[in-house]
Amino acid sequence: MRTVATIRVASNLGGLVIGLAIRFVKHTKPFIILGFLMVALANGLPIFFTDIDGVRVANKASLTTGQVLLGLGRGFAQVPLQVSMQAAVPDHEIGIATAMFLSSSGFGANVGNSIGGALWNTLLPRCLSANLPEEVNGNSTAIFRSIVVAQSYQLGTETRDAIKLSYRMTQQTLAIGSLSLSILLLLMMFFFRNVKLAKEDDERNEIAEQQLAAAGQKQESRQNETGEKK
Repeated sequence: MRTVATIRVASNLGGLVIGLAIRFVKHTKPFIILGFLMVALANGLPIFFTDIDGVRVANKASLTTGQVLLGLGRGFAQVPLQVSMQAAVPDHEIGIATAMFLSSSGFGANVGNSIGGALWNTLLPRCLSANLPEEVNGNSTAIFRSIVVAQSYQLGTETRDAIKLSYRMTQQTLAIGSLSLSILLLLMMFFFRNVKLAKEDDERNEIAEQQLAAAGQKQESRQNETGEKK
């Protein structure tokens, strides 16, 4: 829960900061690339954090820093992506496009969490079975299902070291997968169109003026037709 809360708060803060930045810079692509770069870095850090010196895990401050970086990266990427999408569609379709964007983001997050959970439930039991000593290998299922059982083995024992190694190996594998996907998304963003908001505003204002002028001409022609009939 703390991890989720940390990421959510950092994401909201990042979205607020980047929203103000876009207001002045009037470009979206640089912030999108920066956001995905931060996400890729945050997803790659656990590869190092879970295997420092090959025997230990990073402290809580380091892990929290990675979570904050991930949240900020998400906020930095999501807000300019949403702004770009809204700027690229006609005015009457902004509501529908925004709803689809937010729904797809939530759906993607749920799918990602489901895949991550499935991989964890598959990889960790395998690592435990491979690393645990023979005399306790039969308890691998109980150790997997309960962190209390896992922590019941004393620190420094062969069994406890095997459990820690299994957790680190599983976390590293998940981090490698996340990093690979993040790099792929980052590369895709380089081909993303840079929306220039000042130019988009000028074009929309020009279209609005044309529509207003056309409506005025239509109203004037109707008045002329009415006068001729009289």
